[in-house]
Amino acid sequence: MNETLAAMAQALFKDWFVDFGPTRAKQEGLEPYLTPELWSLFPERLDAEGTSEGWRRCALEDIVDVNPTEPLKKGTAAPYLEMSALPTRGSITEPAVLREFTWGMRFRNGDTLFARITPCLENGKTAFVQSLIDVWSAFGAIIEPLFQRIRANGEESRTLAQTRDLLLPKLMSGEIRVKDAERTIEDLT
Repeated sequence: MNETLAAMAQALFKDWFVDFGPTRAKQEGLEPYLTPELWSLFPERLDAEGTSEGWRRCALEDIVDVNPTEPLKKGTAAPYLEMSALPTRGSITEPAVLREFTWGMRFRNGDTLFARITPCLENGKTAFVQSLIDVWSAFGAIIEPLFQRIRANGEESRTLAQTRDLLLPKLMSGEIRVKDAERTIEDLT
């Protein structure tokens, strides 16, 4: 399910910001395929370069903060992720751990993390820590629930794995029976 949700967000991004689908559809006189509020955010035609008229190509740094400064004193407890905690598929990281800040990048909810060393960069290690700007805001409003669901699915998966790891050895050894396991699960929830 998470891979499908992430693929949906990627397809939406590609349609809006790579293929300029809504603008192309408007230019060709096709019916709107977005809500009126979203449809109105897109220009009526493409420019000579094939980009939505009035839009400009720019560097990522022109529209988002890359490595924004986050003041943090040495010795302060801060969330930390090992590079191994970034996924090669999907966007869910392993849970961050709090550790005393000594060096490294600081991050907060709303940040997207990209690996910057090989082979992690080549393996596509990226993660979404938790929001986006006009058309960007509209895009963010659509994909944010997808990422919230991805995060919830990840948390649910970890809970299920913990429950399995707790009960399976006891079931296999005969220490408890299925009815006892059901009661244990009820007690946990």
